[in-house]
Amino acid sequence: MVTSKRAILGFLLVLWATACSSPSAPISGADVAADTLPSDVTATTDIAGDTTGTAAQCPGGGGCACTTDGECATKHCLADDTGATTCARACDRDLCPSGYGCGSLGGKALCIPRRVNVCQLCLKDDAECAIPGLPGAACVKYGNLGAFCGAPCLGDTDCGSGFACRTVERIEGGQTQQCVRVDTAGALAECSCSARDIASGATTVCGTSGGKNTCTGTRSCSAAGLGLCSAPTPSAETCDGVDNDCNGATDEGTCIDSNACTDDKCNGAAGCSHPFNTLPCSDGNICTVGDACASGTCVGTANTCDDANPCTTDSACSTATGCSHTANTAPCDDSDNCSFGDACKGGVCLPGAPTVCNDGNGCTADACGPSGCVYTPASGGVCNDNDACTLADACSEGTCVGKPFSCDDGNPCSADSCAPKAGCVHTDAAGVCDDGNPCTDGDTCAGGGCVGTAKTCPSPGPCLIASCSPVAGGCAYALKSDGTACNDGDACTSGDQCVTGACAGSPANCSDGNPCTADSCSAGTGCGHVALTGACDDGNPCTQGDTCATGSCLGTAINCDDGKPCTDDSCAAGGACKHTNHVGVCDDGQPCTSGDVCTAGVCAGVTTTNCSDGDPCTDDSCDPAIGCKHAANSTGSCDLDSNKCT
Repeated sequence: MVTSKRAILGFLLVLWATACSSPSAPISGADVAADTLPSDVTATTDIAGDTTGTAAQCPGGGGCACTTDGECATKHCLADDTGATTCARACDRDLCPSGYGCGSLGGKALCIPRRVNVCQLCLKDDAECAIPGLPGAACVKYGNLGAFCGAPCLGDTDCGSGFACRTVERIEGGQTQQCVRVDTAGALAECSCSARDIASGATTVCGTSGGKNTCTGTRSCSAAGLGLCSAPTPSAETCDGVDNDCNGATDEGTCIDSNACTDDKCNGAAGCSHPFNTLPCSDGNICTVGDACASGTCVGTANTCDDANPCTTDSACSTATGCSHTANTAPCDDSDNCSFGDACKGGVCLPGAPTVCNDGNGCTADACGPSGCVYTPASGGVCNDNDACTLADACSEGTCVGKPFSCDDGNPCSADSCAPKAGCVHTDAAGVCDDGNPCTDGDTCAGGGCVGTAKTCPSPGPCLIASCSPVAGGCAYALKSDGTACNDGDACTSGDQCVTGACAGSPANCSDGNPCTADSCSAGTGCGHVALTGACDDGNPCTQGDTCATGSCLGTAINCDDGKPCTDDSCAAGGACKHTNHVGVCDDGQPCTSGDVCTAGVCAGVTTTNCSDGDPCTDDSCDPAIGCKHAANSTGSCDLDSNKCT
């Protein structure tokens, strides 16, 4: 068994993979070498094999050939970078062979081929190079050649022939340690297309350099191998809407015609244009001024040689020497308002006699300055503002100001004012006022005086006597004697009388003794009786089913009728029926009797009904069921003359 630092390091990685891996959370991180191993370890994690261990038990054992996961004891059949597939070896018992790293698949610590994706084309991120179960594979920049997948490593022995373990730039940014292809000089070398890249037409980024810049493009795999980079070579910028020099800007520095009176514009694929401008310019002529662009040409206005100096005589402009100016003695203005009669001398305007400044205002200090007379406001001096409505006039910041005084005569019915010439003026006024008497209301001005009407003091209660007293300051109230009749305004009390200034009464009895009303009292309206519904008792034993209706208790009379015509039926005081015999005519219900009368409570007829119809041709009789019957006693007709039936 190998006992070198390399073997110990492999064992440590087994422990790390077992402790930190799970089926749902595979080991992650691009820089596994730097992040997970002690800083003093420099060997790789791969071991050529345990030459003293027991040989793999094939089929199914670690390292045995396989085609499906089910053939392997570890349930994982893995392909290496050559395409060969073998059963994964558990790295918790055996160290991993060269080209393998200890990772996690399905919750198991297994030896996983680390170079399975090396040199595959990648485009934008590390995920394109991920090795299931073994973290740290990155998409590596190979300069202008493109970007290719690497494999995590600790040393060159992890990488195989033609490859080296180097610190390189990731396509996502940042550095990582990966197995990369190198040439004999140790520089990054171009990868070839794998069968998988050819089948998928894999694409990567690439570049073409020229001068200081690099143009970017892409290159792809096909049956012919890795194609050329689509990026053009950086070239001088032209006006075509393309970043020809690949510096990130388009069409810069193109379309320059060296004419200051045109704007140089590049319109992309449409080419250059040079629209006219109106900017200031120089036409190169010393005898023109105000040069400006017009229709693409710089044009100036003839120079009049006027130097705006009244003390020089201006000559015409010479294209050789320009303008000339000769001194004169003409009158002028030296722009100083503190002098007058100014005149030219030696080409300069000299001042004349001084200017006198006086504004006639005693509240200003008068002086002359470079811009002319200056009148500085003064304060504190005595003056007169000629206003009869002010006193103690004095200067204040250049103005004579007096202190206003009040013309108020204390009369609310006069309008007080002040006229600047006449002084105080008092005019009768109209409107609301206050005569100072608390026992008057509606005070108004009349004839310059304030007049009010006697104030009414309403009593705040029936047991108070109201009056108005100027001494008391207005309305005053005295108590009525206790026991004085009053009205407390509450309809639910009676016998109201005053007690210590308050009116109070006894509660009213609103009960109406009616079981079919709800009795209540309202302070505003007094007693109220609201009709009820439901069962009640009208107090009459000779009624039944008593119920409330429209505020009354009503019952239905008990039926004491015994069906006998010769009894008088009634209800007794206790509610029991009473039947008393009576004497008189009745009807016994027998059609064959007459003269029916009541005897001892029984109706009976005293005579038999006479059923004779006076017809000799009928037999007359009485049937108790139907009454009189008349049956023919012969056939034929009856001779009325002989009174015989035939």
